Amino acid sequence: MTTPGPAPAWLAGLEAQGMSTTWSPAGHCWVRFKRVAHLRYPTNDLAPLGADERRALLWRRRMAVLQYHEPAGIERANASLYLCTTRDYGIDVLSSNNRSKVRRGLKRFEVRETSAAEVLAAGYPSYADTRARHGSGAMTPEQFRANWERQLEVPGREIWAAWAGAEIAAFGTVHRCGRWASISATVSDRAHLRDYPNHALFFTMLEHLMADPSVESVSYGLSSLRAETARESLHSFKVSIGLEAVPVVRKVVLHPLLRPAVNHGSLAVAGAAARRAPEARLPKAARAALEFLLEPDADGADDAP
Repeated sequence: MTTPGPAPAWLAGLEAQGMSTTWSPAGHCWVRFKRVAHLRYPTNDLAPLGADERRALLWRRRMAVLQYHEPAGIERANASLYLCTTRDYGIDVLSSNNRSKVRRGLKRFEVRETSAAEVLAAGYPSYADTRARHGSGAMTPEQFRANWERQLEVPGREIWAAWAGAEIAAFGTVHRCGRWASISATVSDRAHLRDYPNHALFFTMLEHLMADPSVESVSYGLSSLRAETARESLHSFKVSIGLEAVPVVRKVVLHPLLRPAVNHGSLAVAGAAARRAPEARLPKAARAALEFLLEPDADGADDAP
């Protein structure tokens, strides 16, 4: 449920973390995503996007690309939204196997709210190890420190961590967005995974949030329905910890003026430029943007001003 009207106070927390936000009169928050797109945030927002609002965003707000999702129905689902709405969330809602994992994690780790300063001091190993496991580039220790120093105090943000003595085995952040809460930026260190820090961390966060009467739902991102081993593994974990995989239709809407330039020929040119100049940022950014826009779920926008 959205609330049309002035921008809510929780947008200040997103801005404090470096996000560029836009509040629409219809009551939706849009954040800049991958330079060229605007993503509706948080992912708990499932309200249908009306033609008038879409037209206003594309033409009056001059947004090049909109990404959002709606409940599946007439249109077939192409993604899953991970959502918890279980008001009596607790250990008993989990399977016996996952209850065992959570209890082991809670026994081995101290899971508690953690300050940004503590993450700055002890969080880098978990961050770097997660990026390495996923085959992604990582910030240097100096860049990690600078990033967290810029966001020591963020309104509406909670940081939770599973501590093994003086080490952070896993941590994640929660954004409070009115009646919604969104979990993001979760990382963990493989040195501790045998004791299930992620199970203990997510269980504690969900139990804490769903016990708050002001929280309607907690989200933890989306995933494509395409079968990939890593995605399937993450899907299994999310469902095992009590998140529901809600079928949704993920939409990527291009501005009409942008569509002629978004094609596989442009992608080939950008890819060739990136290979010729591997250190140049612009060709890589152009290639990444085109790959994103040419996903099979992308839609054209037929709205006119």
